[in-house]
Amino acid sequence: MLGSYDGSLALETPYIPDGDEVRLLDSYFETSDARPSVEGRVLNLLPLNELMKNAHHDEHGFWEAWADRF
Repeated sequence: MLGSYDGSLALETPYIPDGDEVRLLDSYFETSDARPSVEGRVLNLLPLNELMKNAHHDEHGFWEAWADRF
């Protein structure tokens, strides 16, 4: 499948439930009563081992080689 950019953004930070980073993200994505602050904006928290499944996509030449096979 080939698709266009969907607006996804990856932020890497340790997950500390009461940490400053998590509070900042929560305040950006949710109102004080836990509703989305902007319709369609979603925060997904994923463990590092899940994110690392596609780490090879960041290797030099990966996307060029992929395009050659497309």
